[in-house]
This record gives sequence, structure tokens and C-alpha cells, in this order.
Amino acid sequence: MALDRFVRWRKDRPLFDDIKKALEDYLGDACTKVVTDDSVIFATLVGKPRCPFRRLGEGDVVKAMEQRDERFLEVYVSKKYIDVITRQTDEFTNVVAEGFAQLCARYWQGKRDPE
Repeated sequence: MALDRFVRWRKDRPLFDDIKKALEDYLGDACTKVVTDDSVIFATLVGKPRCPFRRLGEGDVVKAMEQRDERFLEVYVSKKYIDVITRQTDEFTNVVAEGFAQLCARYWQGKRDPE
């Protein structure tokens, strides 16, 4: 299951390279690599997905959340918006992705889609 965070541009859209630079600087040492493919930026984060309920005996929840080997997020860049995407990941990755979407909306005067 994917979680999308859309930021729509009101006027001029930021350049793809500027979004990539902002993501790299935002993530800093929390990021192990950033790669691009056409209109998508992929960022791999440090560590493996962890469930915040792992010691509370929620076995199925833990298994579902920790099924991936790495933390990552994607930023799809279009002419009118960006979509910051996480796929079946942990709380840490979701919070990092949400923060980046908020940062982009604030810096480039974008509008977040309602949740």
C-alpha cells in the first residue's frame, strides 16, 4: 500500500534538479543514496524498517511493517505537482516523507492536497 503526499504548484514550478538538491540536503546523513529516473527521485534512508510496536506483542503488525529490507521514499515530479510517496514502510520513513512534502509546500508556495 502506498501513501501519497501531493504538493501542487500555484505558479512557477521548481526545477527537477532543485527538488533533488533540496531532498538531498533535507535528508543529510539520514540518506544513503539518491538516484533519479526520468521524473522520479528515489532516496534510500539509513536503517531497516522498524515497527514501533515490536515489543508490545503485535506480531502481525510487526511482520507487515518490517517486511522490507530498506527504508526508501520516492518523489514523482510533474509540471503541476510533486508526489512524495512511501510504500509499505515504517513510521520513521512516513514522518520523513511528510516533512519533505511540508518543506516543499512552504518553500515553493505550493498547496498540499487535503488528507
